[in-house]
Amino acid sequence: MVRRQAGPQWFAAREKVQRAKTLRREMTPAERTLWQALRRRSVGVRARPQHVLLGWIVDFYLPAAMLVIEVDGDIHDLQIDEDELRTEALRSEGLKVLRVSNDEVHDNLPAVIMLIKAHCAVRAPQRPAGPPSAPARRPRARQRR
Repeated sequence: MVRRQAGPQWFAAREKVQRAKTLRREMTPAERTLWQALRRRSVGVRARPQHVLLGWIVDFYLPAAMLVIEVDGDIHDLQIDEDELRTEALRSEGLKVLRVSNDEVHDNLPAVIMLIKAHCAVRAPQRPAGPPSAPARRPRARQRR
């Protein structure tokens, strides 16, 4: 069975979705650190951890900014060609791919968050400043006499 994800042309197999759920529970320490910062919307937009896009599981996806964040550890030194292929496929769909190392996340998290914020400010639509609009009123129910 195929399940709809992220956009009209992006579909994910059930096995990939299950694998992504497993990876969410088993995040690396660097991914968990970054997720703790992103989940509070500290960059101004919603982030999705371990999200399936175009058949790949990306570390973080920020749909409003069309931004993919990859946290690279030592394993990525051994799979450079595969990472480049994935990056090019994601970019061809209009997504921006930002790669940060585990060391950058652990040693300088504020700088990583500022970098992500800068990408979000450029790509995400800005909300108008000012007070939020009033919620719509529900009509009162008639009372029976």
